[in-house]
Amino acid sequence: MTFRIQRFVKGDVVTLMLSGDIASDGAPELQAILDTDTGRELVFDLRDAAVVDRAGVRLLARAEVRGATLTNCRSLWRDVDELPGLRTRVDRTGR
Repeated sequence: MTFRIQRFVKGDVVTLMLSGDIASDGAPELQAILDTDTGRELVFDLRDAAVVDRAGVRLLARAEVRGATLTNCRSLWRDVDELPGLRTRVDRTGR
């Protein structure tokens, strides 16, 4: 499935709607966004993410450590204890 990023800006909040497979081939594009959108609140909406590979999980973990919010995460990979940097609790509201 093709990886796609839709970017929405509302004030100081940048919401990135990610869809498709979040894999190593999309990592450079996501990393560039992390590097350029400093000083803004970043929200990653993963509602339409189909698959997240190891590189994608690492990138999302780095984003979260840097203050990004992950929303609409599937508990399938979101609640895995051995992924450092990711909170191991799944908030039932999707955040």
